[in-house]
Parts: sequence; C-alpha cells; structure tokens
Amino acid sequence: MTSLRADDYGLIALTPPALVDFSKGEATIRFDLSTLSVSGRDWFGIVIQPWNDQLPLPISSSLPDLNGFGRGAIVIDLNSGAMCPEIYREFQVTEGNNKFTGSCQWWKSLEDVITPSAQTRQTIQVTISKNRVRVEMPEVGLVWDDMAIADLDWNQGVVSFLHHSYTPFKGGHGGPNTWHLDNIEINPATPFTVIPAQERWVNEDQSVLTFPRKAPAGAYLRGTAIGTKVEISFDEGLTWQQTRQQASQKNGKPTWQFWHPVPVGTQNISIRKGEKHPTWWSSQWIAKDMSLFALTTEFGPVPPPSPPTPNDVACRKVIGIQQRIGDEWTTLNSTTTPYTASDCLQESP
Repeated sequence: MTSLRADDYGLIALTPPALVDFSKGEATIRFDLSTLSVSGRDWFGIVIQPWNDQLPLPISSSLPDLNGFGRGAIVIDLNSGAMCPEIYREFQVTEGNNKFTGSCQWWKSLEDVITPSAQTRQTIQVTISKNRVRVEMPEVGLVWDDMAIADLDWNQGVVSFLHHSYTPFKGGHGGPNTWHLDNIEINPATPFTVIPAQERWVNEDQSVLTFPRKAPAGAYLRGTAIGTKVEISFDEGLTWQQTRQQASQKNGKPTWQFWHPVPVGTQNISIRKGEKHPTWWSSQWIAKDMSLFALTTEFGPVPPPSPPTPNDVACRKVIGIQQRIGDEWTTLNSTTTPYTASDCLQESP
C-alpha cells in the first residue's frame, strides 16, 4: 500500500530485486491493483529501465520536480482509467508518443468494465518483448494496447512501481489516493541484490552509511540527493570522489541521482555534499534512500588491503569518550584523526 499527500509534487518508487527478462522472448509483469481514484492529479505508474541507465526516481520531464527519464525506458501511467505505454530511447519518446498518434485505446477506461474500488484489486498485466508491448486487464478482457515497436537495444529491465502526487486537491479534485498492490509476479525474472543502508537519509557532512552486508562484486551505490554533486569515501574520509550522476533528460535540476561503483567488501561509506544548487530554495542538504545494487547474488571474499606507500596515511590517532557505570565502561563516541607519514614520525598514536 502507498499513501501520499504532496501539496507540491511527491513520488514514491518501489523497486523489487528482480529484473524482468525478455532476452529469450516475452516476459510478463503481473500484479493486482486497487482501482479507485478520487484525483486525477494523484496516479499510479510503472517504469522499466535498463540496468545501467536506471534512475531511482524516474518521471516525465513535463513535471516540475526531479530529472525526467533516463536514456531508455518503458513508461506506463494510469491516467483517466487507461494505461498507455510509451517507449523512450536516447531520452526521447519514440513510440506511443500521445493519444492521437499512438495505438493505445486511451478512451477505454477501466470504469467501463469494473466498478472502481479501494478494497477490491484487479489484475493488470504488462507483456514485453524486444519488439512489442502489451498492456491489459486479462480477467475482464480489457486490452489498452498491443503495440509493435522497433527492436530495443536492451532485454532486461529494472521494474519500479510508482505513486505520483501533484497538488491532488487542485482544481476541485477530491484529494490524494491510496494504492494497494498485491500478488506481484515478474516472469521470467533474474534476481539481483539490493542492500539498503541502515540510514534512511543523512543531512550532515561526513555522515557514514552503514550496510548490513558487505558489497558483493560489481555493486553500485544508488541514491538521490539535493545539490550540484555528492562526494563519497570508501576509506573513512581519507580520500573522496564525486559520485557518478546518472544521465537524464534534465541533469541541471537540483536533484542529484547517482549510480557509483563500490569496491567489493565495502560495508561503510562516508558521504558529504558538494555545492549548494543555485536554484534550490532551501539551504538544507539531504541524501536519501541509498542502497547497494548488484547483479550478482553471490558474496565473494574481501580482497586484502594494498600495502601502504610512503605517501599513504601511515597511522591514525583514535580519541574515545567513555562513561563508567559501576564496573562497566561503555564507549559513547570515538573519532579517528588521520596522520600523514611525516606526522607519524613525530608523534605515535
């Protein structure tokens, strides 16, 4: 269930850890969804994206927030009771562009065949191949589109279920909706690993993201932030690197969506902001919803650390604050101060 009230614009994105795999023919995404909508400004959608081009928060570039869509995507929104697919290639719609040029039967509302309900969920099925997309409610015989497309240059996709809300009371609409999802099936599917950070969000420089498991081989850090860049460190702040921003339709927007390779065995990542974005109205910086994504589900051994060189940090000084209760000592806080090699010759930790 998702429930969202956004007096400006808001988005919830749910991404299961399974790629829809149409590399050998057709694949289906099948799920049950509640159908009652009291505001056309609060709607449900699905986006399928290639692995390396995925955005955590993909939306239309016509909306006021975020960055638009990525390089490639299949986009299906529930608008006015119909679900019509659009195909994005190189950031542009190439098929299903609008209701006047596409093949979607946009005038066939689900209200014509069922009674909309907040409790009763109806089955929706999306069938994908490299050259066709079909969207339907199979149990009631409603087919919105069965669209032939030019061959896609990708054959597996990350599936995100989206809940959009854009001033849902505006224009006399009834207010925000609640969408109920159930019985989600992706077939055939290729599982992948998602390891969410224990911190849902951070808003202070030098914050540390902690993950419950170590990063497997080929892992990426995926997340979003506000600003002109985000910097991360895999060595407790000794060195920093700017996260790789995902290519999108509107990279100049304040939202920084990143997809950055992570060394195998990583379990802690330090993070700090870059510069404040010039068009962002608030001075607050925040990074949210950060996870490790990896195509593998195997967890390999952690490689040994590289031997230090004369220019590397050779030692550190640890400062701890403890309290004593009875005979027990508890560490309340500790900080690690890096020393250069020359410093270590002058003072031992």
